[in-house]
Amino acid sequence: MTHERWLPIPDYPNIEVSDRGNARWADTHDSLKCFRWHGYWCVRVSTAPRTLHNLVASLFLPDRPPDATHAYFLTPDRENCAVTNLSWTKPERRPIERKSGRPMSGQLIYALKARAKKGA
Repeated sequence: MTHERWLPIPDYPNIEVSDRGNARWADTHDSLKCFRWHGYWCVRVSTAPRTLHNLVASLFLPDRPPDATHAYFLTPDRENCAVTNLSWTKPERRPIERKSGRPMSGQLIYALKARAKKGA
């Protein structure tokens, strides 16, 4: 089992985030209380909530493309904010629609592209 790596948030060095998707206070190493906001795990940094998966990606995913603005989950599990479950993407200008007319989620688009690559 690998060791959990911790890095401080650049703008807030008193808060650390791990590569496994955990947050803690840097001085006491006490866990930081996370909460759900619009389906994502968040931590309160200063006065604004910050999504945990974007914090983890910004600290532990080194090869961020210049046009990528968001971290997305490789699996549909939004509970898993570990770096192994994240990748960079840019937001779609127009969401791809299903036959029913409902827009597809980013995870569904990724899964369909991955399935197409396996079949090719």
